[in-house]
Amino acid sequence: MNATSDTMSSDHPLPPLFLPVMVGLILGLVLGTSFYLYLSILRPDVLFTLPVLAYFLVYGFRGKKTLAFYAGLFWLVFLLLLMAVHTVFFHNQIQILDFLYHLNLISLYLLAGFIANHPKANYWFCRLYFFVFFLLAFVLVMQFLFDIEFMHQITDVGLEGIFPSAFFHNPNNLAAICIVSLPLLHWLAQENQLHQQFRWVFLLMVVMLMAMMSRTALALLVLYPFLQRALFLDNPLRLLFPLTGFLLLFLFIQSEAFEALLIECQTWSNPFIARSSERLWIALFALDEDNSVSYRQTIYDYAFPKIFSIMPGLGARNYGEFFMGGVSGLAYYNPHSFLIELPLAYSSLALVAFLGLIACMVYKAFRHLSQPVCRFLLLACFFFITASFIPSTIFRLQLMWLPMFVLYLTIGRQPLRYRLDKVQGKSPCIA
Repeated sequence: MNATSDTMSSDHPLPPLFLPVMVGLILGLVLGTSFYLYLSILRPDVLFTLPVLAYFLVYGFRGKKTLAFYAGLFWLVFLLLLMAVHTVFFHNQIQILDFLYHLNLISLYLLAGFIANHPKANYWFCRLYFFVFFLLAFVLVMQFLFDIEFMHQITDVGLEGIFPSAFFHNPNNLAAICIVSLPLLHWLAQENQLHQQFRWVFLLMVVMLMAMMSRTALALLVLYPFLQRALFLDNPLRLLFPLTGFLLLFLFIQSEAFEALLIECQTWSNPFIARSSERLWIALFALDEDNSVSYRQTIYDYAFPKIFSIMPGLGARNYGEFFMGGVSGLAYYNPHSFLIELPLAYSSLALVAFLGLIACMVYKAFRHLSQPVCRFLLLACFFFITASFIPSTIFRLQLMWLPMFVLYLTIGRQPLRYRLDKVQGKSPCIA
């Protein structure tokens, strides 16, 4: 796709109040749980959902639009229409709130159009996004080091207590947000020449995920450098050195010495370190003792064979009828898989709509695979689907969708440095 097919001309001015609306939307999605639990007020991302949506509907369609823009929007609107119909027929207060959360997806998609096509929007979003992850890392490290009780959580089946999770109610939610955002952060760093900042963010993510002990997220974090190199390097032999290092690391963490170290750490007085060591020990040496793993496996074995035959859906968080006689407990509300929860709540057609959106993104990425952003998009899609198994539900984690939206709508655009030169001269973010 030629750069002239941008959905919005790069010299098109930003609409009024764009920066405060963007900052409010992103920070609202990050801090919303804290507002609700600590201040006992409605989450800002819910309170301002309709005004923010109206803002982006007014300004988000100005300028030229590509077929790819409308193709992605079609599947997203189709998905939201199915959600709306099921909310009308199976509604209570929680389900209406869930639908309001879902409306943020349209706002995020249109916001991604600005970020992809407008150099100033890209410039400020990049700095906001990096700031958010530095802030999350700082808060989480303070929780970890000083045993700060920020929120009371129930993390896995049978495990209750205080765990580092920054502003989120569950550490698994933050872990999913972190790992899904990694390809977008990497691409933003390349576009804005912020390589050193990305190295710091990656290092902080290692610390954060080790503190949260999300095993799936940790596995994806370890895989990321290899997947990224495999997609971007023409010579596979250049993977030999990092693969050798990974093999040596794997052999070490499977050793008796490392197991003894983890057992020793479980006796430490800091509950975060003790609990994290216990979870890592279970993941590496006693997986059959983890109730959460066996419980999730029971749900998956029961539900996955039926996900394309659920008509109509049962409404959000109302899955007891489906699991009756097969699985009990938390599955009635949170089946621990987006690919299961989506058809259960909104019918198998909703799953088809989601897969259609992913297929649309993957198709466009393969058509323009010579562009680096396309390879980041493939990583983002893979990480989204895999990371959706980490939390009990992602229905209120709309921020997980933003990396795919931004990368998808950026395909076919000129690199940011050229568009900034055109609009305002040399970018202040380019050395």
